[in-house]
Amino acid sequence: MEIPKGFGTFDIQPGLYSVFTIKGSYNELNQIYRHIYLDWLPYCKYRLKSQMTFEIYPSTPDKANTNNLITEIYIPIEAK
Repeated sequence: MEIPKGFGTFDIQPGLYSVFTIKGSYNELNQIYRHIYLDWLPYCKYRLKSQMTFEIYPSTPDKANTNNLITEIYIPIEAK
């Protein structure tokens, strides 16, 4: 696959991830991250692993209505 100019690649490490699937506007993502890190993570049986969090966009604004956008947030975790 040819990588478009101005873009790059990186390897995603294997491991355990908590996946949050969000439906709706990208404007809500900041609030979702706050909920994950401040409300969910401190009280679950996992802790953040020192890897990069990433997102996957199965739908994009050019193909879906704003209310139907899907975003998957991957949070790398490990048992406490």
